[in-house]
Amino acid sequence: MNAARRLQQLALTLLWVQLLLHGQLQPLVLVALPLLLVLGLRQRRLPRPALLGLTALVLLLWASGASLGDRSALLQSACNLLWLLCGLKLLEARRHNDQRRCSLLLLLAVGLAGVGGQALAASLLQAASALLALASLLALEAGPQPLGQLLRRSTVLVGLALPVLVAAFVLLPRLEPLWSLQLGGQGRSGLSQRLAPGELARLVQDNGLAARVSFAGGPPPPAQRYWRVLVHQRFDGSSWSAAVEPTEPLPGQVAPSTTGAVLQRWLVEPSGLRQRPWDGQGEPTLASQLQLGSTGTLATTKPQQESSLYSLVANPAGGRWRQLAPTAADLQLPPVANPRLQALGRQWASQGSSAEARVNLAQTWFLQQGFRYTLEPGSLGSIDPLDGFLFETRAGFCEHFAASFSALMRAAGVPARVVVGYQGGSWQQPLGGEPYLQLRHSDAHAWSEVWLPPQGWVRVDPTGWVVPERLRRSLAASLNQADQQRLSPPPPGWLRAVADQWTGLDYRWQLWVMGFDRQRQLELLGNSRWQGLVALAAMAAALAVGLVPLLWNLQRRGLGGADLARRQIDRLLKQLQQRGHCPAPGESLERFCLRVAELEPQWAQALNHLCRSYQQWRFDPKPPPGQLQALLASIRAMQLGLGRGHRPTA
Repeated sequence: MNAARRLQQLALTLLWVQLLLHGQLQPLVLVALPLLLVLGLRQRRLPRPALLGLTALVLLLWASGASLGDRSALLQSACNLLWLLCGLKLLEARRHNDQRRCSLLLLLAVGLAGVGGQALAASLLQAASALLALASLLALEAGPQPLGQLLRRSTVLVGLALPVLVAAFVLLPRLEPLWSLQLGGQGRSGLSQRLAPGELARLVQDNGLAARVSFAGGPPPPAQRYWRVLVHQRFDGSSWSAAVEPTEPLPGQVAPSTTGAVLQRWLVEPSGLRQRPWDGQGEPTLASQLQLGSTGTLATTKPQQESSLYSLVANPAGGRWRQLAPTAADLQLPPVANPRLQALGRQWASQGSSAEARVNLAQTWFLQQGFRYTLEPGSLGSIDPLDGFLFETRAGFCEHFAASFSALMRAAGVPARVVVGYQGGSWQQPLGGEPYLQLRHSDAHAWSEVWLPPQGWVRVDPTGWVVPERLRRSLAASLNQADQQRLSPPPPGWLRAVADQWTGLDYRWQLWVMGFDRQRQLELLGNSRWQGLVALAAMAAALAVGLVPLLWNLQRRGLGGADLARRQIDRLLKQLQQRGHCPAPGESLERFCLRVAELEPQWAQALNHLCRSYQQWRFDPKPPPGQLQALLASIRAMQLGLGRGHRPTA
């Protein structure tokens, strides 16, 4: 019982660690966690009134904080309640049945934790928790055993079940969920629906992971690695914000493809945004459940609260959004804001006959003004901040250049907008795996798009005019020494190499295991006509493969001997009952054999040998080799003798 309790406490602790790392524990559980751990480690038992009162308080607080209108929030609250009540049950459980229920609750809690945490680290912690819960069940059912032996036997059972699990995972038809549940962590991309001067300069100082993408034919050159997320069309004089796009498909747009040559596979960390990064090429697959907007954004109907997997396939019509004509919102400017900026834009409008000529005038002007690229541009003031940047400080980050250039183009009569996403990324080559491009928050970037007939919407990056190194090298290489010190210090070389390899493993896990959807299954199996029969045959074969070593292992270690010996003894007792010898209630086997031997002395030697063999096998900590076989031979000899009606031999 003590071994089972320790295993259950350790399993629950690992589960809490995984949930804490992924931000899924609510404040109620965080407050109760230290108390439960201390009481559990000290083997303290709460009085029944105190335990009932604490449980009632937990239920009351949970009911007041649960959001009944949000399925995701409701499920997360229910999971937290289950994990907390499981810890309370461990403090109260003393009987065998209560301990068994705790182990089963732990297995259920592990399954619910897997809904929200599907990264490689989370999956490993969940697997360890499930293994410990299974070991606690073995400790309860098989009796006292060394802790190491329990863990070994649990590992053997899990290993034998793996072929069936793998066959079911690969071959059983993948069904779409009845509804979407998002139970993710607190990760964010940092990008928001509003872009003000200084927003991205603060974000890029965070070196957290944002996204990973693999390519079918290799990545684009560094200067072309632009990954768009948000498009800002509204300008209020100081900041830009994203317009609400219609949800209906674009004019002439066809339904997303279910098959096709995959160009890119994306794994994006939680962000809280509906939009997903992409390069504007191709189109999303139908399984991705992404909608292409009129401004070239990929979005879903719900904010992204968990890691997102999606693929982009080749489609010549995928860039149709670039040819959509601008609207009045793409020329809108506040009439009285930033007067010097608007005067300069009107001057360019009078000098340049075409939109492309006005863009060239802007490029020449930016190169002549001595602008400086920095994370600390200083205060621009709340009134006419873009005028302060263009004509006074001339120091800023990418959002300053993109915001001011787009406003200048509108003043010059050229439709323009600001695009926010990522630029660049680091190319990773994991050991034994497919290479991929890794995007971090420090790769966040802003640029502009202008309408140039007949090309349509064209990307223009004024930051690249001032700092060409920003497009070819890392962010740190394009900053001065003072700004470099504001960035997160890079880890040591060996630690960064280990972290990159682990990130690569996590990427492969997410892509090939957690992202194994119906489309990937069809790509693997090809013709799905006989998929059901193939799945059943494969699972049956895997089950047979697993049962053979299991039975051999049980026979070799004697793990199944107790049930086998007991069944044979029960059959022998039935034969003796037919001769009028019935065991009394509570009578031991030794006492029963002595009583039968007194009544029928001709059976005394065989019964005595049977009793000694059973006791030596059952109660000896280290029975001699072959003791179980000797016991079974004695039982069979008596059964044969009773069946033939003569005296059995020992």
